[in-house]
Amino acid sequence: QGDSSCWVDGFSWAACCHSGHGPRGNSACWDGSFTFERCCGGSTSSQSAPAAPTAAAPSHSWVAGIKEAHATLPGGVPISIIPAEYALAALLALLLLLLLSHPEIGRA
Repeated sequence: QGDSSCWVDGFSWAACCHSGHGPRGNSACWDGSFTFERCCGGSTSSQSAPAAPTAAAPSHSWVAGIKEAHATLPGGVPISIIPAEYALAALLALLLLLLLSHPEIGRA
């Protein structure tokens, strides 16, 4: 069923093409090279699916793979985004500092 070269690294017809994932299969399986049409045989209406998926879908999408592969600075240092809680705390600290250093602002 479909292109057998699609089924590597934990991907399988059941995990990606089974009708239980919807008419276009499991969207986490598809990218520019691996498409529903190529891997599952094309037509969404003529697919006869097994009773249940035999393998779990991949744990992350191709987007997560790209992020993992390219989220590093020169020298291999990983890029990390500041958690929102830290950014909010820093903003509140700046506001408090502004209010303490300029008491006339707080009286308005």
